[in-house]
Amino acid sequence: MESLTPREREVLRCMVAGLGRKAVAERLYLSPHTVRTHMQNVLGKLGVHSTLAAVALARRAGVGPVDLTGDVVERGGQLA
Repeated sequence: MESLTPREREVLRCMVAGLGRKAVAERLYLSPHTVRTHMQNVLGKLGVHSTLAAVALARRAGVGPVDLTGDVVERGGQLA
């Protein structure tokens, strides 16, 4: 997880929340193409081949989803 850029971490947290590419793009004010690039970079850096595998790895590492208010939820209810 340390190799991810701050933006890639944001995208990963959106992925953990179950958001699709279009929803992530709207939430982060990016184009869907840019989100796709970030998602591909996340998969490559984590060494996985699917969004599901990236999300599972993130959850095991304690990465929580972005909630509906835009706050990032970490394991144990702490905000990051």
